[in-house]
Amino acid sequence: MLAEYGARYFSSLGKFSMYIKDPHFPIHSKLMFNSVTIALSVSGENNFTVTHLHQLKQEGSKIISITNTKLSTIAKISDINIPYYVTEEFFEEANITTQVPVVYILESMAREIYKLNQ
Repeated sequence: MLAEYGARYFSSLGKFSMYIKDPHFPIHSKLMFNSVTIALSVSGENNFTVTHLHQLKQEGSKIISITNTKLSTIAKISDINIPYYVTEEFFEEANITTQVPVVYILESMAREIYKLNQ
């Protein structure tokens, strides 16, 4: 849901963006030239995300990850990692770690890109 929000926010500020939530989403290398992928993950260890990022990187996309730690797999394979370091919280099986830092980081990035393109 945050990826969808982030893509909409970037697009609203003039930088066309889309989000991927389907593990079988086709990735065409022609679209990867001069592209940036922003990956969101609390743990930085989601196998689907790791696999997709390897494919995106292989096709030429630069990877920026926003994770809760700089030591995760996703952080390490990224060109740039922005860690936010909050205490992970769980309720039963659900990870309920706050995502407020992620929203702030996404909005800040989008606004900076908007300023650079003016």
